[in-house]
Amino acid sequence: MRETAFAPDSPRYTKQASISYFSFDPGRSALAKVGDYPFEGMLPEGGSFDAAGRHFLATVFEYADGSTPAGGIEVWRLGDAGKPGLTHLGRIVVPHGAHHVELTP
Repeated sequence: MRETAFAPDSPRYTKQASISYFSFDPGRSALAKVGDYPFEGMLPEGGSFDAAGRHFLATVFEYADGSTPAGGIEVWRLGDAGKPGLTHLGRIVVPHGAHHVELTP
């Protein structure tokens, strides 16, 4: 969430949330941070991977511009083992207040 929950006049406020992406080494039982991936959105609430493990969807409660009272689902493509990371593909607009997303095959 970073500081998206603060009031816009707070010095700690930001309109950018982020996803922190980690890789896992099962042999060492260790995590390694791949990177932080910022995106515009306030109060990201949840996320899900698709069944194939190729995409990650993050729900966003609302957006800072306030032009439309809407939430969203931010869609990301996952890299592979040779080049881990996230690529932002776009946004699906949903009603204001999105909390969770569940993907079914």
